[in-house]
Amino acid sequence: KKVYTPSQLMSAVSGSAMDVLNNIPSVNLNQDGQMSFRGNDNLTILIDGKPSSLTNASLQQVPAQAIESIEVISNPSAKFNPEGTAGIINIVMRKNMSKLNSGSIVLGVGTNNKYNLSGTYNYQYKKINLFLNYGYRNEERWNNGFSNRNFQSNAGRQNFYQDQQGTKFEINNFFRSNIEYSLNDKTSFSIGGNFNVGVKNEYTTKTNTNRDSSNVLKDEWNRVISEFNNSISYDINLGFKKEYSSSKHFLNIDFVQNYNRNEVNNPIKENYFTSNYIPGYSNLPYEIYNWQVRVTNNLKIDYSKPIGDRYYFEMGFNGQWRDHNYVTDSKKYVASYQELKTDSTYSNDFRFMDDIYAVYGTMSAKYNNLSLKGGLRLEQANTRSDNYNKGNYYNYNYFAGFPSFAASYDLPRGQKISASYSRRINRPGPGQLNLVQDIADPMSIRLGNPYVKPEYINSFEIGYVKSKMPKFAFNTNLYYKHSLDAMTRFVTSDSMGRLIVQVQNLGSNLNAGWEAIFNYNPVKWFSGMFSSNVSINELSYKTATREYKNGNWVWSGRVNATFKLPKEFDVQLVGFYRTPSKTPQGTMLYMSSVDFTIRKKIMKQRGLITLGISDIFNTMRFSIVTGDVNFNSEFLRKTETRIGNISFKYNLGSEGKKNNSPKPAETRPNTSDSDGGF
Repeated sequence: KKVYTPSQLMSAVSGSAMDVLNNIPSVNLNQDGQMSFRGNDNLTILIDGKPSSLTNASLQQVPAQAIESIEVISNPSAKFNPEGTAGIINIVMRKNMSKLNSGSIVLGVGTNNKYNLSGTYNYQYKKINLFLNYGYRNEERWNNGFSNRNFQSNAGRQNFYQDQQGTKFEINNFFRSNIEYSLNDKTSFSIGGNFNVGVKNEYTTKTNTNRDSSNVLKDEWNRVISEFNNSISYDINLGFKKEYSSSKHFLNIDFVQNYNRNEVNNPIKENYFTSNYIPGYSNLPYEIYNWQVRVTNNLKIDYSKPIGDRYYFEMGFNGQWRDHNYVTDSKKYVASYQELKTDSTYSNDFRFMDDIYAVYGTMSAKYNNLSLKGGLRLEQANTRSDNYNKGNYYNYNYFAGFPSFAASYDLPRGQKISASYSRRINRPGPGQLNLVQDIADPMSIRLGNPYVKPEYINSFEIGYVKSKMPKFAFNTNLYYKHSLDAMTRFVTSDSMGRLIVQVQNLGSNLNAGWEAIFNYNPVKWFSGMFSSNVSINELSYKTATREYKNGNWVWSGRVNATFKLPKEFDVQLVGFYRTPSKTPQGTMLYMSSVDFTIRKKIMKQRGLITLGISDIFNTMRFSIVTGDVNFNSEFLRKTETRIGNISFKYNLGSEGKKNNSPKPAETRPNTSDSDGGF
């Protein structure tokens, strides 16, 4: 695995977990906060090695200064949950900053009404260690975009164009605590977790026009959408650890409960402007109400024991129980009643439950310079889903095995080569199974598919590391992933020009590539990191009307250059670029950004002032072109990304004694993933 610390990114002082993750090599975020690694968005995100209610966009709530490190495990062993075909990102939270009482406070202000406040405090007394963290974030962001669609209708070829303008206001409160009590040097108990409260209000206007093949205007109308979103989530962690003869001989028992509740209300009004509109159809009211409650309980038992000097044995049990409930009430105006009435076509009460029982065992061995690790995980999964108002019940149970193997060999002068294999799974989530997903825009509808099956992936990787050089370090990997019955978003268009997106099991998927990370530190005042990922993603499948085989090479790169200047000044430039890439039905256009940060240490290094500008050239956006036998579509969405920010951090206690320059990534061999403390 590779380990990164927030200190590598200066702008993360007042940033969030998302800001840190978005600057990790081969990790990219889209406009909706969806994360991908090496071009694959099927990632498993863990907090302290455990499942959490905080995933993807919700990580915006977590202050960066609450993070100790981020671990990227691209080909995990059988010890880990096999979900996440791209791998695992584990966010390690700070728990024990020093042996003394210590903490810090951060205040930040950004352009266009952006404010943040966070604080951490660590208190240790005899056998008790207490860690507290609070974060407040208040942000306003604009967004805009368009959709241009040419489609075949019952009346012939037509063109649909949509212009979108919107503003989002978001307030989040994040609180985290952890208490650890040591009975003795070998036994400890811990209890902790986080609590989050968020409010999001979003206002969007979508202006639409329909024209015939002669470019004659047929219809023109707009849809004004308001979104009022209230969310509450929490994680509760209970832990017990018992060490025996050494720190590598231990028993860990962890129980985690994740709770997430969202209540979203979307009042909508439509206004028709063309002269041939139907009387009474101007300023039409609609309303969509969504209510979600997601509860996950997870029990994990891990036992590890060295066997002699060469062998290391691990075994364990993992049980997971999920209960997710989604209610959608879509209402439209009925003239005969002169009021809003529920539209049963796009309303439902969906419940998803599953329980997964897993046992695993791994054995490691070391012979001089050769390290080996093999393992097997066995899982029984039972899933149930209900669309109560549709009379749709679906039950799917399956048993699967997940083997893994890794080997590494130490070469002279700090060199190492490694190879690994693991079998992974992509399970369809509740959102992908729920028939009603996103219907806020009637011209672009996302629907679920209750008949989607899990996708199994065989993952191979070989790597080379060159370290222990005073000025230069190099890490590179070749990877290959292949799956059948790939879970794929498939887009269709109906005779009204509406795009309908639905997940299906289609054909085979191949993801392969080369990743390289260079760290360079030639002089004391300069350090740099360059990462590059070249990959091919190819999806092959057939439908009743067409055969698809769409794949191409994609390159993405990231540069991080840090300059240590006189008078306690530091400057950092971060650049990112990704080439255009093919999708099964089209092309995703290029993405790029450049960030600039300068900071100054003051007050005998206890204080830190940071000034930064993200996406200086305002080039980051999401744009895609898709098409099929009966439609062609171009879509662009742009969210506010060029943001100026100034922050002040003050360190309390012993933490203020050290404030190092950004460090290069630490790389650990794949065979030692048990060192992560999961």
